[in-house]
Amino acid sequence: MGDTELTVINALGTFTHKGWTDVAVTRSLEQFAATFDIGFIDHWADDQQAIPIREGDSCSLYLDGTLVVSGYVDDADVDQDAQNFSMKVAGRSYAGDLADCSAIFGTGGWKNVSLQTIANNLCQPFGLSVVVDSSADVSEV
Repeated sequence: MGDTELTVINALGTFTHKGWTDVAVTRSLEQFAATFDIGFIDHWADDQQAIPIREGDSCSLYLDGTLVVSGYVDDADVDQDAQNFSMKVAGRSYAGDLADCSAIFGTGGWKNVSLQTIANNLCQPFGLSVVVDSSADVSEV
């Protein structure tokens, strides 16, 4: 496996951890938000301390230096005894917020605007932007 790191931002600061045993990222047309599942190594690297990862933390997952998912931690499960340590972290992209909510729009409706304008209005409160393929025509109101 290449270089994998998870950067977590929470009330205690910003932490980057490397050294995972397994990583799964899912992007699908059937699900709006990308998801990830990561397994920790069974010990901390010499130069790293245990980092707090909690449900609700903001995070970014990088694979070989490329950002693949930015979102939130949904689950952070630790299993520890005198000889073993393991942790599983699961979450999904920020698009999950958009999928879980109702529309947030001041006027309650749109008139004489393009589909791209509507999509951008709906995504803007969540810090998301809409990118339209150049071959698509969404200019008609």
